[in-house]
Amino acid sequence: MKTLRHCVSSFVAQLTVAAVALAGESIRWAPDWDEALQRAGAEKKVVFIAVNMDGEVANDRMAQKVYADERVVAASGWTINVVASRFDHAPEKRACTRFGGIECIQHRRIEGAVRQNVLKSDAKGYVVAPQHVFLAPDQSVILSVPYEVTAEELAWCFAAALKAVDPEAAKKVQAGGRAPRRLIQGAVFDPAALPGANLAPPTRAEVLELVKELRASMWSEGRPEKVLRVLMSPEPEAVEFIATELKNDLFGRRGWINPGGAAGDPKDRLMHAIGVFSPAPYWKVVGEYLDHDDEKLRHEAVVALEQLAVPESVKVLLVALGKEKLPAIKKDLLRALGSAGASDDKARKALLKSVASEKDELLRRNAILALGWLAPTADVQKVLRDCLASAVPDERSAAAAAMGISRDEAWIEVLEKAIATDSAPEFKPCAESAVQVLRGATLSVLRTAVKALGEDEIEREKFFGPAL
Repeated sequence: MKTLRHCVSSFVAQLTVAAVALAGESIRWAPDWDEALQRAGAEKKVVFIAVNMDGEVANDRMAQKVYADERVVAASGWTINVVASRFDHAPEKRACTRFGGIECIQHRRIEGAVRQNVLKSDAKGYVVAPQHVFLAPDQSVILSVPYEVTAEELAWCFAAALKAVDPEAAKKVQAGGRAPRRLIQGAVFDPAALPGANLAPPTRAEVLELVKELRASMWSEGRPEKVLRVLMSPEPEAVEFIATELKNDLFGRRGWINPGGAAGDPKDRLMHAIGVFSPAPYWKVVGEYLDHDDEKLRHEAVVALEQLAVPESVKVLLVALGKEKLPAIKKDLLRALGSAGASDDKARKALLKSVASEKDELLRRNAILALGWLAPTADVQKVLRDCLASAVPDERSAAAAAMGISRDEAWIEVLEKAIATDSAPEFKPCAESAVQVLRGATLSVLRTAVKALGEDEIEREKFFGPAL
């Protein structure tokens, strides 16, 4: 009877926390790392870790807005939550003004423990922030996401993590969004996995100093790394500087930056780096190049918008799609439209129309691939099912890859049945890779298949990882 009372009491307490969260409270942060882990083990709960730094816009936005979003706060009522920050925000013995309910010394100690026991750092000890990790009660990693996420994406992560431990609690989380594109399941982000990812996003003060230094001299020491750091910042001065760099023809072709091992003209490389490393505000700069005379630079701009995946860019992508004549670029406009327009009706209709009526096989395949990014509406799901039953093997493979990209677990059974009956030799490895992703692997598993199906000339490191 005592056990029953304890269970009822615990359940009521959880409901109370969720209800209070919806009423406007913030996330309740645990004050001690070891105690949080002990509670998680004893109560069979998920541990949510938020890694945050001061003075950088994305981190500030996470701390001030996303962690205060009612959906995120409500979801956090079902988990044990710790925040890792090495900065002080209030005098000793007083409540932290950035993360309420705990003292700064507490989230600083947690930062040290998380850095030592959970996160991966580079050779200099740098770890990515913002970053979010969800641990199972046995302290194994359920999933993680490096860099900034929206409230909708973070709520999705709560639901997915809870589903692995407490399916009933997961049902109570308001999570209508999609998985973050940088989602990592079963592991944490390794800065060594992507060239340039070990660079810390600069604070505003650092941005202003970097821009001043770079403008003073075209030949400053360490210029490539400094430019790369600038384009990681959403500060207006950073965006303006990078826009100017893209237009600078004073010295012609210069080889001062080589992000991701890319080769070719420095403008192409800079545009590519924006797609991989820059935050959302850069989409306007990139959008100006969708009608550029230089085909390579225009192509890099399209893929940059695909990787930036900013909903506001859908309008310019639709206009460019109507004007573009080159199939190699047009097919990537379709992909960018899917990525940026995941929840946009016009993007969805344009892609469905392309799948239904496009005669060019390359464009049709890429439209099918693009459907994987879209919200799982009934019409999108029907078209993917129809394409999986197509008489054309490559269309079946494209549909399978799109199902993997969607991360919708409902496709697992559909794909496994298709694998058992489809005799086309090129279909099975693609479909099996898609199933791996749906069961928790990263999108990198699909990199080879997507590149072949899309006949991609430009890498999408932000989604599929770097070429090996």
